[in-house]
Amino acid sequence: MCATAYWDTPLEDNAFALLRDRLGRIAMLHSSFTQWEHRFTLEIFMSDGFVIVDGMPSGTRSYRDEWIIQARKGGGLAIGNPPEESTFCNTDPSWEAELAEFVDCIRNRRPVRNGNSKDAYETMRMVFVIYNADELFQEQQAARTANLSPELAKSVVAASPTRSKVLTKQTQSFSS
Repeated sequence: MCATAYWDTPLEDNAFALLRDRLGRIAMLHSSFTQWEHRFTLEIFMSDGFVIVDGMPSGTRSYRDEWIIQARKGGGLAIGNPPEESTFCNTDPSWEAELAEFVDCIRNRRPVRNGNSKDAYETMRMVFVIYNADELFQEQQAARTANLSPELAKSVVAASPTRSKVLTKQTQSFSS
């Protein structure tokens, strides 16, 4: 589901998705431009425990500090409140590591393994499947686009998720 809840824009300011993979695992996504505090939270819950990444180190310091919280499923009195281990992270070496791998792949003529164009394509395909699943949002977006200047309307339509219908029909959805 996509919504323009606050900003007067032809694009969504909130998106929600409930996804299931071929093995039945469920994922939920919420992306928001109306969360007034810059926030990053990733929660992974498994059969024997969980991991939560809360915050994100950034050069602008606009996100809160990052904590990684983990816990294992306990028994007895710990059900519902297992002991947690928290780790503070004030640096993010991922950009440097990704760039170093990319440069190494170029120098050694190897294909990029992490964050390659296929990964980007599959991510955008999933985004368009989410957009296309919300017919009401598509109708509202078309109505908003009709009120734009011709130049701006062309750019919004060019980037519109409705253009991905062919792509969606040609590929399997995330849930199949």
